[in-house]
Amino acid sequence: MSIFTEKLREVLQSVLPITSLVVLLHFTLTPLETIDLQRFLFGAFLIIIGLSIFLFGVDLGITPIGKFLGKGL
Repeated sequence: MSIFTEKLREVLQSVLPITSLVVLLHFTLTPLETIDLQRFLFGAFLIIIGLSIFLFGVDLGITPIGKFLGKGL
């Protein structure tokens, strides 16, 4: 499970700065409609979860295959 938490942390470091910038702009310069902001935040949440699961699967399944093939060659 530590691999998943590591991937979750990596994805959060990638997605949260962009999300916080959009939220900051919402409250300062260009306010969005409430429904649009809710949709954006929900989409950011789904991106975080989905990308974490995807990268977890890559590390678990594809990376060992690449290492094995690299050793063989």
